[in-house]
Amino acid sequence: MVADEPTTPRPFERRHLVVLGAITFVAIVSRLFRLGDWSFWVDEAHTFRDVTSSWSSFWDSGVSRYPLGYVTLRGLLDLGLLRGTTEGWLRLPFAFFGILSVPTLALFGRAVVGRRAALLAALLLALSPWHIYWSQNARGYSMAVFFALLSAFAGFRAVSVGSSRLALLAVGLSVVSGLTHPSGFLLLGTLGTLVLWRVWVDGELRRAWQRPQILIPAGLLMLGVLAWLLPAVVTAATKKPGFSSLHLAQTLAWFGSPAFLVAAGAGAVAAVGLAARRVAAFLLAWVVVPFGALFTCSVVMKVSAQYGVVLLPGMCLSAGFLCVSIAEGVSFGGRAAVLLRLAAPLAICMHYVSDDFLYYFSRYGERPRWRDGAVAAQLDAGNRRILLLTTNTPSLNYYMDRGAFWRDPLPEVDVVGIADWQFRDHGGVDVWFDLVRHQAAGEEREVYVVLTEPELAESDRDRAFDRLLRRHGHQIARFPAWTGPKDMTVLVYHLPPLDAERSR
Repeated sequence: MVADEPTTPRPFERRHLVVLGAITFVAIVSRLFRLGDWSFWVDEAHTFRDVTSSWSSFWDSGVSRYPLGYVTLRGLLDLGLLRGTTEGWLRLPFAFFGILSVPTLALFGRAVVGRRAALLAALLLALSPWHIYWSQNARGYSMAVFFALLSAFAGFRAVSVGSSRLALLAVGLSVVSGLTHPSGFLLLGTLGTLVLWRVWVDGELRRAWQRPQILIPAGLLMLGVLAWLLPAVVTAATKKPGFSSLHLAQTLAWFGSPAFLVAAGAGAVAAVGLAARRVAAFLLAWVVVPFGALFTCSVVMKVSAQYGVVLLPGMCLSAGFLCVSIAEGVSFGGRAAVLLRLAAPLAICMHYVSDDFLYYFSRYGERPRWRDGAVAAQLDAGNRRILLLTTNTPSLNYYMDRGAFWRDPLPEVDVVGIADWQFRDHGGVDVWFDLVRHQAAGEEREVYVVLTEPELAESDRDRAFDRLLRRHGHQIARFPAWTGPKDMTVLVYHLPPLDAERSR
């Protein structure tokens, strides 16, 4: 095993900086390209609501528990640094953090896995469709990833040199990440594992109690875990119970890609035998431990891969370490050796590039095309007033009447959600359907329905609304889109006035 003495990382030479500049350029282009073209999905529409509502409404909302992303976006709007609240402008700050994470991973990662592996890790992060998606999202995930990345490297340096100040900085950065999105608190588990590893390496537990640079951060970490993670898990398990381990594995395989996941896991394991002990502990703590926590939580609550995106930089480091280790282990020459050295990184990068192409030119940013659906209804209605039924009220409010989030809707449009509680409160789907149509007739409104079938199925499990819609409605537009493995095609229907239907 490689010796475990702290070493000063070799600086990047000019050729490394040229490569890093090229990788950073790829990150800039991939995160800004078509940034405003994708429709807002439901959570992005909620972001618009939360950053444009009153401060009192914001602090009374659930997102005030992790406010930093919203406060940052709101501050930029108030200062006039963002020129509007369209999709591209609201996503721009998070694209910035996504871009910044790429060179940061390389600059700090060279102290962990070396220069070549760090550059490869940065390239994997730059090309990652998972990271591109969240960088082009008006949500705080890319911001949480950036501060989680800083927290991890501060923790690595802290246990390498035994610095309590760096350990406290690592804890503070993980809290900043967690206050941007709760998944950032997963880094507390990573830091706690690193501290426990340092205590174990010292040989005697008694010695750890005599060293404040170990005792103080360890105590703070444990208190942080208890104060932030456990109550959050209990609350989430209460609100979203259910077994979701299979869903977590499926979404992780989709967003991460099997080849990359295998390389990341194998790299962390291979580091035990090939790298310094502190490097192996760091990669295992960043990759394996938090995902173990996520899978444990998925036994009793709903957990998706999006909560693990803060661990993506560590996975890129681990995969980069494995690829470089394989390349350095090839001792023979010739074309076969070149192919063997390049096989693993090429397999991952080619998969990523193909997915990125589909993301931009076929999958519409992995989002349903709600904007197109809203426009289709408005064009068909002309100057007539609209009653719009939808499975996604926030997004359709954003596109039909942005002020509907914090004031009375415009008289020209009324957006009503299709939900199972609506059916129950009004005595069933048939009764509610008739009430809505009579309401529209009384107010002289045209009834339009904008939905996706998977979202409708969540509220309309016996397909009663679907049957009524197909019997009485006319499909006027269809906007194909796939988000991950789901067909999220947006369908637009028009329900003719009751008098016109009776006269047929």
